[in-house]
This record gives sequence, structure tokens and C-alpha cells, in this order.
Amino acid sequence: SVIFDLGEVLLNAIRDSGRKLGEDYGIDCSAAPGAEKFSAYGTLHPLFVPAIIDYVNGVSNEDDYFAAVRAAYPALAGVDLKAYVREHFTEIAGTRDIILKLKKLGYRLGLLSVHAKEWIGYCEEKFHFLGLFDAVSFSYEAGVSKPDPKAYYVILDKLNTAPEQCLFIDD
Repeated sequence: SVIFDLGEVLLNAIRDSGRKLGEDYGIDCSAAPGAEKFSAYGTLHPLFVPAIIDYVNGVSNEDDYFAAVRAAYPALAGVDLKAYVREHFTEIAGTRDIILKLKKLGYRLGLLSVHAKEWIGYCEEKFHFLGLFDAVSFSYEAGVSKPDPKAYYVILDKLNTAPEQCLFIDD
């Protein structure tokens, strides 16, 4: 089986839109609450606030999450963050072709992603990607995110496979 991540593998997601948001509004995130937690991701931006954990794990909703972003960064008070984030979801050229080739070769394909319900609904409507996979697991449904090992076991169970029989493609 081959398991793909969604963000920054099939779709440009919040990493790039958050980085662009910080640049567009001249926001320095280095002193923000929780900044040290997100520095391991290789980039800091205004969408990486502690509230994102509850949001992508299905505990809170998009409005609550964006309220926390605005509270952390008052310069974003007048920004339509929903539209901004959605505008920056784009498909990464070439990945769909690889997925289709692997599917044609008979590989079982999975999707394991740390993502929120509202964003997945929007992205599926725009990019129609769910049908590419035999099984999918989103953090908002499972209530657990990578790198917690439980997140990986959810998709392995759905694919009815063992870790040593899989290749995981992530950013």
C-alpha cells in the first residue's frame, strides 16, 4: 500500500497560505504564543496558533479557530480568513498523475491527513480527490494527528495492512 499526506503533497495547504498571510500583512510570528511548538514545522506563520490543534482534531470549528488567529494577531481583524485560506488551496502539479499510475498498477492507496472538516469539504468540492484513494483518514474524524502513532494505525486498519507493507509519502 502507498499512503499519501494531503497538505503539501497533493494540495498546497495552510503552510503556504499561512506563510503568504504573514508576508502580506507583515506579521512577525516569532514571539507569538505557542511559536516554539510550531517551529519544528520549519516555518512560523499566523495560522499556526495553539487553537489549530483543536480545530484539526475536530474539537472546535473554523469560526472558533479563526477567532483565535485574530486574537493572536490583531492586524488580521479585518481579513476574511476563510476566503484567504481557500484561495490558496491549489493542487500540486504531478501528484495526481503519480496517484493514478499507482492505482492502475494495482496498489492500494490511502490518504492520511491532519486537516479540518470545513477545509476538506471545500477541497473535495474543488479538486475531487477522495475517489483517488481506497481509504482515507482525517485528523478531524479520528481525533488524533500525526505524529501520534495512533493516527497511522487508523489508516492502516482502514487499508487492512501492516506498517511494513506500506510506503508513506509526506512533506
